[in-house]
Amino acid sequence: IVGQFMYQFHPLATTPGFYALMGAAAMLSGMARITISLVVILMETTGEANWSIPLFVVVMCATWTGNYFNKGIYHIHIELRHIPLLEQRPEDELLALQAKDIMSEKVTSFHCRATVKDLIGTLEGCRHGAFPVVDASDRFVGLLERSTIMHVLQLGKQYGALTRCPAVDKDNMVPYVEMVRNGHPKKPALSAVKEALAAEDYDKIVDLTPYTDMGCYTVQECASAMRCHTLFRSMGLRHLTVLSDGHVVRGIITRKELVAAAERAEEQGCGGLPAVDNKVAGRGCLQQEQSSSEDESEEEEEDVEMGETSPIVCNDVFVESAKGSISV
Repeated sequence: IVGQFMYQFHPLATTPGFYALMGAAAMLSGMARITISLVVILMETTGEANWSIPLFVVVMCATWTGNYFNKGIYHIHIELRHIPLLEQRPEDELLALQAKDIMSEKVTSFHCRATVKDLIGTLEGCRHGAFPVVDASDRFVGLLERSTIMHVLQLGKQYGALTRCPAVDKDNMVPYVEMVRNGHPKKPALSAVKEALAAEDYDKIVDLTPYTDMGCYTVQECASAMRCHTLFRSMGLRHLTVLSDGHVVRGIITRKELVAAAERAEEQGCGGLPAVDNKVAGRGCLQQEQSSSEDESEEEEEDVEMGETSPIVCNDVFVESAKGSISV
């Protein structure tokens, strides 16, 4: 409308199409927060390099105006779907929080030597992606991925990894190359794992130590939440175990706990939060009412992400990466 009005007075100085292009660029930039790439695309499609300066001005003004009122449409949909996406810069609400304030205290852990029955029961009862492994005195040993457990149970009978004797021979273990051939790091179906086991195998013992990542990252209870956020962003972590001074597992942190803690602090309008309620956090999710289809799609996404719990491999067998965990 403005372009047509101006065209009546200065037909040689401007055209209605110029104003239409500026308006379209401003609308798209203000809605999706697209800046330089949008200007480059418009310049290439129109072939008008003389319009670069007005386009830059319009796009930046629309972006700044939109940021003053709310977030972009993509960020709004990410929050609505409760996708645990960590921004490059931590939220200001995490400044006054510690790891013990945001961690999930409901931790499902395994002992170094567990029965097949206990492993199957735990896998059926939860959807956790990794489990802390503890020794007889409940001291933290390392972190074990869910996919690794399922491959060991599925292939363990063939390589003698399942035994009735408590003193397990470390030579009888599932080679990593066989897990890769079986689809690792993707998880096999739990029904396929059960089909590979006989009734008498459920009472046998599995030594989880050779498959446990003993060099995983851990933090103390008093560690800053900002430090945890930095570790997740810089190291590509999926799980971060929280330990006490005695190296005992106190909780676990995932991306969902970090996002949920920032949201709760923002809603309360304060800099600090009490400890996370187990009923709310649980290995937690921002919304326990999410549909099962969303959970399945999230697990498929996590399968292709870079995790921190991959053991070091040498000569087709697992090698313990360290004798202790790395504390930050």
